Amino acid sequence: MIEKLQKIIREAKGDDKLSVTPEMVLISDLKLDSFDVAQLVNEIENEFGIRVNDRDINNFKTVKNILDYIEEKQKQKQQ
Repeated sequence: MIEKLQKIIREAKGDDKLSVTPEMVLISDLKLDSFDVAQLVNEIENEFGIRVNDRDINNFKTVKNILDYIEEKQKQKQQ
């Protein structure tokens, strides 16, 4: 899952060589703005087959926050 998310983030930033780790902060480390995050959420929904609630987006501070969210949504989907 981390590899898919890394790829999505690299594409959003337009940098195939960008190092992306779970600890990275979206705004300060990856320099993502609100438009980038919106694109990121759209790609996450498409890639992982989940629906991201608008209110949950504010909780996306780090790459790990997003990974945990995807994992939780996928578990809910399987139930």
